[in-house]
Amino acid sequence: MQLVPHPRLASPVSSPTGQVVLAGLAGLLLGAMLAAKVEVAVLLVAGVLAAIAVAAALNYPGRVFAVLVLAIALIPTYAGPGVGPLLLIPGAALAWMIAGALAWRNAISRGRIFRPTPIDFAVLAFAVLMYVSLSFSAQVESSDFMNNLFAWGGPFLAARLLLQDTERPAFVVAASFALATACVAPIALLESSGAENPFTALQFNSVEASVWGESASRLGQVRAEASFGHPIALSMFASASALLSLGMAIYSSQRKERHVWLALAALAVGVQALTFSRTGWLILIAGIALLAVTTALRAARRRLAFVFAAVGVGLIALMVSGNAPKELELFPSSSSSAEGAAFQDSGEYRERLLERALEPGVLGLWGNPVNKVTPAVSSTNDATDNAYIILADEWGLIPTAALIAIAAALLIAIVLARRRGGEELVVLPIAAVASLGALFFVAFITQQQLVIWLLVAAGSVASERVLVRGRRRRGGAPG
Repeated sequence: MQLVPHPRLASPVSSPTGQVVLAGLAGLLLGAMLAAKVEVAVLLVAGVLAAIAVAAALNYPGRVFAVLVLAIALIPTYAGPGVGPLLLIPGAALAWMIAGALAWRNAISRGRIFRPTPIDFAVLAFAVLMYVSLSFSAQVESSDFMNNLFAWGGPFLAARLLLQDTERPAFVVAASFALATACVAPIALLESSGAENPFTALQFNSVEASVWGESASRLGQVRAEASFGHPIALSMFASASALLSLGMAIYSSQRKERHVWLALAALAVGVQALTFSRTGWLILIAGIALLAVTTALRAARRRLAFVFAAVGVGLIALMVSGNAPKELELFPSSSSSAEGAAFQDSGEYRERLLERALEPGVLGLWGNPVNKVTPAVSSTNDATDNAYIILADEWGLIPTAALIAIAAALLIAIVLARRRGGEELVVLPIAAVASLGALFFVAFITQQQLVIWLLVAAGSVASERVLVRGRRRRGGAPG
């Protein structure tokens, strides 16, 4: 990551006076931890660390981005307190603090917060149209909009502002995700082996804990979820991490570095397998297909082909020998068992939801007065496992079209990166668009919703770099 401080305002953390102040705060913190309840101590620790991160963001954007990813990935939503109608997700709160500090710095010293891209405009249009929908839809309230804006807007802005100041944004994002994956991997392995998930000890929010604080199983095996509150959420994060590491591996010119990235990708795939989630596998398949299509360098194509061949031979050998682990059973052979039938029924239920949503007149332009999709499909299952259907039913087809436009803008960024030699930058919009595609099989849940918008911001930064490169090639000013 970026080791050389970015041209900056002086940071109080790096000065002797700042270090003395931090030492004093640490002493006060220890005293508070001894005298106060655990929740209060946690809040104090979080406050001090957040203040340090905000100060460091002015100088070391790459490092602070890694801290932000760790905060999002390792702090469950059920550890966040409720402040009125607002769920104060810790990772989102930190993101807003970082975004505020960087936006203020950029506006004062640079005259603008950042150079907008088509992806940024699409995100802004999406937010505005959701706000407009408040005046038409009977299913949504201002508190719903505020919670979405808090959870989605902070990570997007923080990542957008941090990554634009890094020399290699793709490297920073991939390394940050790999670090977070390495942190949750041992927990996921222990959890799948029957050990208690230590993150459930952070259930400070009883409402969130009642939804996301329980373990799940499939095919007689505990599904790993670690700090993410749900196996699908962990699977989406791990799959995005695997894609990012694989992208860095195929574009790396150093053999040792390439082997490290491949090992990190394999680790992330292993974590994904422990979740028993088909959604994660679909992200991997879609992302790898996009990598294969967009890989322009001959050496990178050769490396990707080698990875395909090695993985394919390994999977075929497992299937022929009959030793394929349960984690790879996307379509269980024993459909007669109760769990196998439920495994297949979940896919059929999602298909019925989509069929119902596509019926003429079911979804309105600005949302429906009541849910017209799920009750018509099932009288026992009230879950709508499709973020696009939820958005269209509650907020309307027009805001949903704006979300799809964000995915379209990311696809354009992928094409431009391929044409203009973006090389490793292309992996950022690929990871983002693959994650948005996965929302056809799951709602915006836990802190994975923060990760999705963080990846969209990373894709916007990649688009900005590619657009600037195109202007330079045409002899224009970088602006």
